[in-house]
Amino acid sequence: MNTYTITLKHWIDKEEDYWIAEIPELPGCMSHGYTIKETLKNIEDAKICWIDAAENISMIKVPIDKNATPIIKILGEYTEEEKQKCYKTVNDFYELYDKIFKNVVFLKDG
Repeated sequence: MNTYTITLKHWIDKEEDYWIAEIPELPGCMSHGYTIKETLKNIEDAKICWIDAAENISMIKVPIDKNATPIIKILGEYTEEEKQKCYKTVNDFYELYDKIFKNVVFLKDG
């Protein structure tokens, strides 16, 4: 199965509260959003742009294809309530975007 990893990290500073997503297999492919759902949509868009750009350059080997299955990994430490909220949000996202993602594996870290 062709898979890739999306890491999610919740970031809170004095002025903003947002999520950061990265695809480690695609160097520099990152995005963010104010909700998990928005962040996952944004990173999917960033992934497609990264792959399109790499294919146009043709000197770069693209390590994943556009239809690869994402493995979501939430980084950081969270309370049980926060973890359940993350699971629900990610599950809701996959229900809405079922045509994009199939057979998703959800991993947690922390």
